[in-house]
Amino acid sequence: LKVYAAYASHMDWAVGRLIETIERTCQREKTIVVFASDNGSIPSDPLHDTDKYPGRHLEMPRLGSNLPLRGQKAQLYEGGIRTPAVINWPFGIAPGKLSHPVQIVDWMPTFSRLANAEPGNDPLWDGKDIWPLLCGQEEHLDRNLFWNFRGREFGFRQEEWKLITDESMNPEHSQLFNIQADPYETSDVSSDNSEVVDKLIEEIAQERKLDGTSERPDSP
Repeated sequence: LKVYAAYASHMDWAVGRLIETIERTCQREKTIVVFASDNGSIPSDPLHDTDKYPGRHLEMPRLGSNLPLRGQKAQLYEGGIRTPAVINWPFGIAPGKLSHPVQIVDWMPTFSRLANAEPGNDPLWDGKDIWPLLCGQEEHLDRNLFWNFRGREFGFRQEEWKLITDESMNPEHSQLFNIQADPYETSDVSSDNSEVVDKLIEEIAQERKLDGTSERPDSP
């Protein structure tokens, strides 16, 4: 726990140092600060050292909790994918709280608009421009959310419904939750809503056809 606390303390200090530097160089007025995470926490982490992440990582018997949400990192339950985020720009965004679901992929189209950057070709972005939500011009954004976890597990959210399924795309291997009524995903209601399950599985099938359109080329 002391090591984990030290990590958090050092990160807090580093972020503060960054903000202070921006202010001292008179860049604060035109700088938007976003603090976000790409996934939920994991309860523990064993000692490991890999080629992909070199360096000795000490065993962490306890790393964090996503409660009351269900699940953890590497899962498509809300505890694995639903994380808080903070965006700060005193000169362009008023203080407030946004509860509308957005995705981390939304930052690219949003910031491109703010920077007046128009791509020469359609970049086929997965995200949406969420600036109207951030500045209070709109309270709702009509959009679906799709997750593809390593081609083995898929998730899709449409309005209040969220479906999790595996690569077989079999309704019997799927879980359906009403996120508005059951945000902690305690009850799988797929057996009582077969039409919704079939519809969302078809939505996932259509999304999977688009996968790979923006893959990075192989390194030389």
